[in-house]
Amino acid sequence: MGRRVGARDPTVISRIPTAITRRRAGFSYVQPKIVTAAGAECPHDLIVAIRHPHGALLAHQDPVGVLERTARELPLLVRSWTPARFDEAYAPGKLTGHRILVHLLNVELAYGPRLRMALSSPGHLGRPFDPNAWRPIEALNNGPVALTAWSALRAVNIRVWLQVGRRYWAWPFAHPEFGAITLRDLAAIWAGHDLHHLVQLSAIGRASLRGEPGAQGAREPRQAAGLD
Repeated sequence: MGRRVGARDPTVISRIPTAITRRRAGFSYVQPKIVTAAGAECPHDLIVAIRHPHGALLAHQDPVGVLERTARELPLLVRSWTPARFDEAYAPGKLTGHRILVHLLNVELAYGPRLRMALSSPGHLGRPFDPNAWRPIEALNNGPVALTAWSALRAVNIRVWLQVGRRYWAWPFAHPEFGAITLRDLAAIWAGHDLHHLVQLSAIGRASLRGEPGAQGAREPRQAAGLD
């Protein structure tokens, strides 16, 4: 291996093997060669984490810890909600409690396979996920049903994260919109997204505790064509 490059200088070529096999807790990773925009090879542990829209909410919290905490807090937050409360939104014209929970389920369905494919398929290219395109397909699902499914998926996804451990957070995969990203990035995006929607659900819950009528939510999506 050539001289080590600094974490802030990924444009300098590092003479690393194109593949390195690593094993831990039953996983076998083959490290793919990462090439920077300048055309230089870069070891996977030197990739700088991407910025994501909910980074301020996550701040310096442990992403996997946030995922675990949300798994406990979210069901407790909505357990006493009436059907009418699920129909209310956190602000006028915004998503209702039903739609937020269905959206969280969709993200769990999309990110869980992304995590597994990144770990099991070296050089994996992730597919973009457009949650708005999924909304009409989920028209018949509601908050309580989505929460049951979300809780089960979150439990198994957390176990994958715990098995991977921090040692492999710099493990890279590719995304057509973000380029080369790491498991650390995925965990941060996932956890920040949890916190973002937990704030919204908490706002609906506070209105319920105060006995206030909830806000009128956005129109429910129509069922997708061909699925009726």
